[in-house]
Amino acid sequence: MEYVSERAIERLRAAVARYRRRALCTAAAAFLALALSPPVRAQNVEGFFDQYCAACHTVGSGPLIGPDLKGVTARQERGWLVRFILDPDDVIASGDPYASRLVEESGGIVMPHVPGLTPQLAEALLDLVEARSGGSTPPAVAVQPSEEPPSPEEIEHGRSLFFGEATLSARGTACFSCHTLQEATALGGGRLAPDLSQVYVRLKGRKALSSWLSMPPTPTMQAVYAQRALMPDEVRALVALFESQAPQGVAERWEKAAQFLLVSASGTALVLVAIGGVWRRRFRAVRRPLVHEGGHTGGARWR
Repeated sequence: MEYVSERAIERLRAAVARYRRRALCTAAAAFLALALSPPVRAQNVEGFFDQYCAACHTVGSGPLIGPDLKGVTARQERGWLVRFILDPDDVIASGDPYASRLVEESGGIVMPHVPGLTPQLAEALLDLVEARSGGSTPPAVAVQPSEEPPSPEEIEHGRSLFFGEATLSARGTACFSCHTLQEATALGGGRLAPDLSQVYVRLKGRKALSSWLSMPPTPTMQAVYAQRALMPDEVRALVALFESQAPQGVAERWEKAAQFLLVSASGTALVLVAIGGVWRRRFRAVRRPLVHEGGHTGGARWR
């Protein structure tokens, strides 16, 4: 019996040794593969930048919604830039003066959180920006805005696209599903996303707005339009519509809201008065016979 136990122990030790050697070989192979392969492929980084960054930033072509990134690694240290790319809200909330200045210069618009970002990818994006700053890689080309004032036809086309009266070429969702404009009816328009009445002002004109609509970088917009991108003529028509809304301003929007509340309150009061009148007549129709029938038994008390 003792001999059998010793053999079992020897077999167990041999099995453990084999599994240990296999684990060490697997770990070594994985480490070697990671060491020999680049952390992020250049093609993936360029695609990521063009998809999520180019709508708000250029590299050498001037500011859009955010600052021009040419030479950004010379303006701020890389560690700070990586932290800001990964979590801009946290850096801004810390009271960092440079981050606060960026928000002020962008009109209060904060860079959205981008899905899939890692410290390695942030570093690779900065490497790409440095390469493009030297002119080695051309930037992505967005829809070029028109230099002419928007025509009534363009504005009307943009309005029909916004409200879903005309179908987008790629069968994308109409803006009206999530957004609204001040010219919409009081109860019309979506409330899931911001009011776009003053988006032309917030994004500082045609160039930035055209870039945003061409390649919307936010996760929600990416989910809707990544495979159903707006055509250049649709972008220009929507920009024309938003530009036509800008001069109306916030005051007119509040005036319409006040008119809506006044009409609603007046309508509610009229309905209550009508209900009161109907109910009062019904009450008298019941009360009068009771008073008359009880007149000989102290019916006066009912009055």
